[in-house]
Amino acid sequence: MDSANMESSCNDGVVQRDSASSSSSSSSSSSSSSSSSSVSLSYTKYIPGPEYFAHMRQAYLTVKADSTDPYDVKFRDTVKQLTAAAAANPQQNNSNAHVTGALVPFEIRHAGSHGRGLFATQPVKKGTPVWRCDLYGIFKTQSEWYDFLDQLGKLADIDEYLEAVHEWSYAMNWDDDDDDSSSSSDGSSRNDEKKKDDEGEQQEEYYVVGLDMDEASLMNHGSTTVDHQGHKVNKPAEDPTSNNVVVVETKENGSSTSQYVATRDIATNEEILCDYSDFHERDYDLDWWDAKAYRKYCKNQQSKNNDSKTAAST
Repeated sequence: MDSANMESSCNDGVVQRDSASSSSSSSSSSSSSSSSSSVSLSYTKYIPGPEYFAHMRQAYLTVKADSTDPYDVKFRDTVKQLTAAAAANPQQNNSNAHVTGALVPFEIRHAGSHGRGLFATQPVKKGTPVWRCDLYGIFKTQSEWYDFLDQLGKLADIDEYLEAVHEWSYAMNWDDDDDDSSSSSDGSSRNDEKKKDDEGEQQEEYYVVGLDMDEASLMNHGSTTVDHQGHKVNKPAEDPTSNNVVVVETKENGSSTSQYVATRDIATNEEILCDYSDFHERDYDLDWWDAKAYRKYCKNQQSKNNDSKTAAST
């Protein structure tokens, strides 16, 4: 971590949050950008453009540049493939001609109580792949998470991103069967806050933080069985507030690929909704995954920097 950058990337401002986003809710799912220009965004009304998520991917790829973790290797390959595809076919996906997991035309719009959301701009038939689910970052340790935020602060005003990435990020369990590495990209031990079964025995799954690196971060929650707060509900599948996409996993050449697939016909201008309970774990304990904890960390780093400067001047 570049401690010299902490004073510029760790700020203490407050950003207004989307009205319906929680600090541990998002959806599942990337091009690195060479741009290092600062951006200034307002989260109450701002509709983020492609450069916003490009900054996130660039920061993630920088932190994970030397990682041999199988997922990180696959993520880098996916970004390269999508970057090449976007460059080769600038008219792909109509207005969505940039690096994205979207497989159907869409727009980001204000979504009432949901804050912002993703809306289909053309009819989508039942069974149609809607979004690829492999453009999300995985953070196994506090070090990886903070390094990512520090890198993001070098590309843009960290206050403009800090609240957003905490809203969009989510806790999920990670299975060793899906990940052959037992340590993080920085060599530190992975988070050992493992899930426990009903008898209190630890399972082979452990908690990590996930963050979608494209517009899927704005895909809102809808479900027939659980509401946004995790409370049980009972709604018919045709209810417009129910999810209309579901994760479908396929395997090809020994590699698995996940996509959101439409569970019913989706009309033009209808919001695309997933079910957060498919991937977000509510029963977790990650005390380092918190905006306040990060600001406290930044203040400590700034204090150390100031002490060092004082000592150097005497």
